[in-house]
Amino acid sequence: MGVPHRTAVSPPGLFSALKLISRILAAVVGGYLLSAGLITLAAMALGFTMAQSEAVVLVSMLGFLLYLAVLLWSFAERRLWRVWAVTAGGAAATVGLALWLAPLLAG
Repeated sequence: MGVPHRTAVSPPGLFSALKLISRILAAVVGGYLLSAGLITLAAMALGFTMAQSEAVVLVSMLGFLLYLAVLLWSFAERRLWRVWAVTAGGAAATVGLALWLAPLLAG
C-alpha cells in the first residue's frame, strides 16, 4: 500500500495570524490616515465660520473619538477586505482632497 502522499500545508495558525496582523495594520495605520484626512477637511470647512486656530483645536479633539470609532469598527467588521477598502480608500480620498483643496483655500 505504501505511505499516503502528504501535501505541503501551512500551519493552521499561520494564516489566521497573518490576517490578524493585516487587520491591525489596517486599523492602526489606515484608521490614523483616515482620521487625519477627515480632521484636515473638517478644520478647513470650520475655518470659514470660526477662527482657524479654534477650528483646528475643536476638530483635533473630535478626531480622537473618530480614530477610536474606526479602530473599534475595524475589529468588529467580519470582512477584512472591507476594513482595508474603507480605511485605505477613505484615507486616500480624504488626504488627496485635502491636499488638492489646500492651495485653493490658501490663495
